[in-house]
Amino acid sequence: MGRRNEEDVPVVIRPAMWIAELKSRAWVPVHGEHGLSPVFADSGNLLPLLDAAWLENNNSGIRLLCQFFGFKDLDLQLLAKAPTDALRIEMENGLARIVQTLGSDATKYGELASALEAEKRRNLEKERNRRFGLAVQDAIKRCLGANRLDLVLIDCGYDYDVYLDGVEPIDAGTHSLKMADYLLEVKATTTGDVRLTPAQARTASEQKSRFILCVVDLRGITKERMAGDWNVEDVEPRTKVFCGIGDLAQDPSDYVEEAKRCPVGIRNDNALRYGVPPDIWEEGFSISEWLMRLPVGQ
Repeated sequence: MGRRNEEDVPVVIRPAMWIAELKSRAWVPVHGEHGLSPVFADSGNLLPLLDAAWLENNNSGIRLLCQFFGFKDLDLQLLAKAPTDALRIEMENGLARIVQTLGSDATKYGELASALEAEKRRNLEKERNRRFGLAVQDAIKRCLGANRLDLVLIDCGYDYDVYLDGVEPIDAGTHSLKMADYLLEVKATTTGDVRLTPAQARTASEQKSRFILCVVDLRGITKERMAGDWNVEDVEPRTKVFCGIGDLAQDPSDYVEEAKRCPVGIRNDNALRYGVPPDIWEEGFSISEWLMRLPVGQ
């Protein structure tokens, strides 16, 4: 609080004297009739001094330039993402088409940005979960070698479940593996619940003795740690291998199949998910324990 005309006045201050120095002094060199002369900083005379590389992944710097020196966020984002004139023109043309399509409703632009940000997050989560699956695959390979088990591990591919925005993420990426007569579904969870797709639940119920669920328990892991690298030593202690999921998935899977055949039946059943709570899969074994329990000759 400050005082003005004998009254208390709230004053907003920032612990950054250098910003005041940059705004209150003439320091930007500008060509004039008599050579270079210092002038007060603004977006016009600072723009030629900016290096696009400084702005890349530097939203804090962009916010500072916009707030204190009159830059426009869009101009700086274009400068950061389009270092060449040709690319910048192409991006501006694309933005013009978006404006033409969305019109004057400003809320639509925010909705579009939110949708694109959500898509970017999903792609990042997908890549992270893919790394989890590969780390579990490496852990199984290492355990096979340590136990001198002559089994071939086959990578059957990767799938990713997309959930509605606003719902607590399950991070249930799936890495499918095949080993001998077993189908191994690797899933990661940050909340405890694991979700099976209808195809996975149906496979589990039809091939009870073959379908194995491997859960990577990520509860309590920070977002920063989740975004980092994961190796075998990080993943293996967090895994649980549960072998009885087929019996548990059979009833709900049969109910859904029956409901699809009703006169007023279920539609778009591929969007359904079968929830596996932690009190079920936590009864499983570690990867090493599961491998040791495999029947001889399997």
